[in-house]
Amino acid sequence: MKKRVTLLLVLIISAFTNGFSQTALRSIASGNWTDIITWEKTGNVYNPTPTWIPADAAPTTNQIAIIRSGHVVTVNSSGRNSKSIIVEAGGQLFANGTTNSVRVGHVTTSPATAGSVDTVTIDGILGGPGELMPLEVQVGSASVWIRGTGTIEIGRMRPSNGNLNYPGSMAVNAASGSRWLIDQNIKLNVGNYALSAVNTAPTANDSISITIMPGRTVTVANVAGILHNDLSTSVAAGGKYVYNINGTLDLTANTSITGGTKLMPFANAGSSITLNVSGLLKLGSYFKADTITGNLGTVSLNINNGGLVDASLTSKLTAGSTGSGVYFKVSGTGALRRTVNNDGVRVEFPIGTSRATPVYINGGAGPAETYTVTVKDALTNPAPSTATMAKEWSITEGTPGGNTDTLRFEWTTADQTNGFSGASPVYIVRWNGTLWEYTAALVSGTGTPADPYIAREFF
Repeated sequence: MKKRVTLLLVLIISAFTNGFSQTALRSIASGNWTDIITWEKTGNVYNPTPTWIPADAAPTTNQIAIIRSGHVVTVNSSGRNSKSIIVEAGGQLFANGTTNSVRVGHVTTSPATAGSVDTVTIDGILGGPGELMPLEVQVGSASVWIRGTGTIEIGRMRPSNGNLNYPGSMAVNAASGSRWLIDQNIKLNVGNYALSAVNTAPTANDSISITIMPGRTVTVANVAGILHNDLSTSVAAGGKYVYNINGTLDLTANTSITGGTKLMPFANAGSSITLNVSGLLKLGSYFKADTITGNLGTVSLNINNGGLVDASLTSKLTAGSTGSGVYFKVSGTGALRRTVNNDGVRVEFPIGTSRATPVYINGGAGPAETYTVTVKDALTNPAPSTATMAKEWSITEGTPGGNTDTLRFEWTTADQTNGFSGASPVYIVRWNGTLWEYTAALVSGTGTPADPYIAREFF
């Protein structure tokens, strides 16, 4: 019986090995990608002892390209294709400062099955200082995993154009997997859109997500570099795009107050953009997330437990227009950070839980202050009254004391609980660590989404 089991295992292993043959090319010297003399080839790289022969062509679609240690391979023309890329420690793949692109993953004519993974494994160098080379994901890829112990400094990351119609099992959210899994630090140097799930010709079937893994940082280094290619005013496709920031996305290099990040869906009811922040999103000078008048597409901004959107450098931040329903939905300890200057200008923190319940802080006398704000639908301490709305905003100063900033809170009748009414005398109450402190509030508005209640401190 043991011999029969052993024989069965050998047959299974043999069938697995033979069934997963894969053509690969590896460098035999430094040189250009398109030069045959740069490469040698095997028909089954998964064989424990593959046979390598001189290449008859450069790496192309559905083949693995391997850059070996000590070799520098130059991308000397645009659109160089491979299924996966491996750069060994001591090796380098770069475009020598040009915008010649490399593409990884399956193509449309040979789509991957749901759950299959193409890889970019960089233990050496992909790109280099000042590099402008784009890394593009082929339109037939179910998922691409970017990993390794080396360095990646390139121009931008984006999909190649085409039809991305995938089966329902590839629905784009954090639970079911992602189109791009970024498990390596990356620096992006190009202006305009540097990290984007949208290229220049999206389709109604686009279904793309990008996930930055915990402990990993993607830095957009150009002063004009942004997240997402905004085509909302020119495209009516129904594409769906998800950005999962579980590590860090750093957009602080962007200093433009007009050309910053815009998360706006296409003019189509099927279009959606979702931002999930469970790590750290550091914004630049400008950020806008909204829908267009008459546009049935949706935008969802989620700051999950442990997540932080740091907009302390953001002078222009818009999360939804009146009645649009777009705001930063916070859960757990998720929070939004902004800077309030001593110029009397009111700064909005557009946050909420099930609905938008923003906070506004007016800068008063004293130095500029950075506030971190969140909200939840329960009180941490016993309610001061039976007629208390169960809505608690947590507002934390970067440097306690030293200014006279004032607060405003916004809500609608749908948020009111426990006999509370904005039409009655209202107090803003603060827990000082021992007991509640009361401040009389001036209330305006009627409590509707178009005309919400607003309570501000009255001194």
